[in-house]
Amino acid sequence: MLRRAISACVLAIACSAVTAAQDREFSRTVPLEPGGSLRVDGSKGSIRITGWDRPEVEIRARIEMPRREDADYARRVVDATRIDVSGQGGSVTVATNYDDVPSKDGRTGRDSGWGDRTVPAVHYEIRAPHRVALAVDSDRGPAAISGFEGPIDLVVDRRGLHLSHVAG
Repeated sequence: MLRRAISACVLAIACSAVTAAQDREFSRTVPLEPGGSLRVDGSKGSIRITGWDRPEVEIRARIEMPRREDADYARRVVDATRIDVSGQGGSVTVATNYDDVPSKDGRTGRDSGWGDRTVPAVHYEIRAPHRVALAVDSDRGPAAISGFEGPIDLVVDRRGLHLSHVAG
């Protein structure tokens, strides 16, 4: 009985390690001057943005493999999801881009439609200068923002918002 329980635990750990290995990590750091602007557009996933004392934006994202799809399609979906980062110095934009995510029959782009494709969740961890104009659009995911001074424009749809140590 103990042997079966240990085998089941080992199998569960091995399966979760294989699944987690299919997630994809993204990391980039770009210059952003204090007093500049940062825009983050996320859809499906989570966004956590924290202020810090450096004149740059550190972007880390985990693109999560859809768990309810077959492994081959889920891998293609993760590989096709892009994190677009544009601008530097005075203005930076970070956005999830699902344009190349294929439908289940292999079509991509505008022809693929939304009904027959799955997009993965993207979980952002971002650090940026304390004093920036911050704009966040989070659809289908929670957002947490802390440590900022300046104008803040927030759109959070279908999930929670947590603010701490903000002024603006």
